[in-house]
Amino acid sequence: MFGKGRQEHSEEEKTRHVGVVFKNLTVKGMGLGAALQPTNGDIFLGLPRLFKNLLTKGPKAAMGKPPVRNLLTNFTGSVKPGEMLLVLGAPGAGCSTFLKVLGNQRFGYEGIEGEVTYGGTDAKKMAKDFRGEVLYNPEDDLHYATLSVKNTLSFALKTKTPGKESRNEGESRKEYVREFLRIVTKLFWIEHTLGTKVGDEFVRGVSGGEKKRVSIAEAMITKASVQAWDNSTRGLDASTALEYVQSIRSMTNMANVSTAVALYQAGESLFDLFDKVILIDQGECLYFGPTDTAKSYFQDLGFLCPNRWTTADFLTSVSDCVSSWTVEREALVLEQDRFAVKCGRQFRKSQQSIEEQHEEQDASSSKDSSTSRRHIVEQTPHDECLEQDTAPFAVQRSFVS
Repeated sequence: MFGKGRQEHSEEEKTRHVGVVFKNLTVKGMGLGAALQPTNGDIFLGLPRLFKNLLTKGPKAAMGKPPVRNLLTNFTGSVKPGEMLLVLGAPGAGCSTFLKVLGNQRFGYEGIEGEVTYGGTDAKKMAKDFRGEVLYNPEDDLHYATLSVKNTLSFALKTKTPGKESRNEGESRKEYVREFLRIVTKLFWIEHTLGTKVGDEFVRGVSGGEKKRVSIAEAMITKASVQAWDNSTRGLDASTALEYVQSIRSMTNMANVSTAVALYQAGESLFDLFDKVILIDQGECLYFGPTDTAKSYFQDLGFLCPNRWTTADFLTSVSDCVSSWTVEREALVLEQDRFAVKCGRQFRKSQQSIEEQHEEQDASSSKDSSTSRRHIVEQTPHDECLEQDTAPFAVQRSFVS
């Protein structure tokens, strides 16, 4: 991982970079508050509540299951090795659901449709045989509070120390752990915290930014090929959040992994560190593509970016523009749902037009030479998704009006 000589000698570095592709991804689940959590009082209140629902809602609604809705609708895209994906969206838009499915955390949902492949391997096989290759980090960092930073990272290194074929010649396991511990702590600026406890709400330990960097160092030690970070800058100030994202950028470049990060407040300096961005609203994908063309895409649709607004704030405010159109609460929610669906459909149409253009180009090139036709036939679906151009298709300004 560190140094060209070690990378050339290691067998792991040649085979672990897989990337992730999601195609027509749809996630179904119960909405917030759709089901009641049973308690001890249900022993006495269960029967009266059933009769009440029969009289007020009818037998079908009283005996039926809680309503199920789409948390994500028809998502398609890819994250190559060495790329960082920024996940933007308001709270409740579906960012955490997207990261959980991308991190292969599929429990708790009513149904997951579509394909999510990691280097051509489906999610079931990854969960069964290669569970350590996919990592999901929630908002709250989970560590043993009474362990020091050195003990936490040393334990992770001991469990992930490779065999002799992936270490330098004559290097023992202890030397490998000692060398990697020195490099990782210096890379993420936590070498002064080795003797300090990690801590939590009850045990005094390192600061919030240092704890975040401990999590990044631990993730780098695990050598997971696909990593998902959910709102990890919560509670950090602007400078500490910038250092945190810079650490993830360094880990992504050095380990050549695929990283997806959800941020609710991202400054321009943070936004420039990412390669791709996805905008989610009401479970719809409003945009997926390079960060360089995200702002111009919505400006071509007719949206105006005020002065001194960051690109991330402008993208997030796109779904909030309907708040000035309606006043009543119910009409506002209905208008937001319609707006998200309309934007999602328009973006999918632009993607379909790009795919049709690529198919026409492939068809014309296949007629010119037989070698190119043989290459297209032998190409896997995973490679096709990774190689397709993700630049969005600009549509007319009359879409918003």
